[in-house]
Amino acid sequence: MPSKIKFTILVNDEPYVDSFVQNKTAEAYYTGLRYVKVEYDTSSGLVKHIVSQGDSLHDLDSITVYPEEGHQHLVIDGNANPWEASYLTADYEHDQVPVYEEDLGVTDDDGNPEIYRYTYSEEGSMIQNIYIPNDLKYIDGKFVKPRVRLHMVKKENYFNRLQSHIEMCDTEFARGRSVYNENELQEILKYKAWLENCTAKYKNIKHWKIKWPDLPVIKP
Repeated sequence: MPSKIKFTILVNDEPYVDSFVQNKTAEAYYTGLRYVKVEYDTSSGLVKHIVSQGDSLHDLDSITVYPEEGHQHLVIDGNANPWEASYLTADYEHDQVPVYEEDLGVTDDDGNPEIYRYTYSEEGSMIQNIYIPNDLKYIDGKFVKPRVRLHMVKKENYFNRLQSHIEMCDTEFARGRSVYNENELQEILKYKAWLENCTAKYKNIKHWKIKWPDLPVIKP
């Protein structure tokens, strides 16, 4: 096992945003085997998979593996390229990164400020939290970093949920006291009111930072 190889992870200004102007960083340490042989697509440069790993170049060739057509093998030295080796193998450690906190500038029903919090992993997946997996490229003799991981739910899809939930509330409220007690009906109305106000209340806030209230009781 090689010594820990120190390197720096550049942390985006906030989660799911491709911006690094604040120059936030985290110190990290590659802990894997020194050499990592990979196969990459010569047309796109995309690194497809790891072929072999070893503490010496001799170890890499203990098993003969031929690249697919249109692909080539590349040996990455973890001492020289610890970031790339860490991204591919996930064999690394990093210092603790502070929890991201942001006051959204709105309040909840009790008048308390709504705070968005994002906790970065402390188990060696910091790079994978920031970047899309399986997206590293090798072009013209240089590595091209993966794209930043954006939020998986698009804004339009997120807010499209509102109307269907409002309609659900109307349907359930119409079933009335034969199905729900008074408290349950009031919870349905409260939830509907939040849905109807959501777009205006959070219009300047990134949609993934919105915390939806708990779904009211829905009976069969």
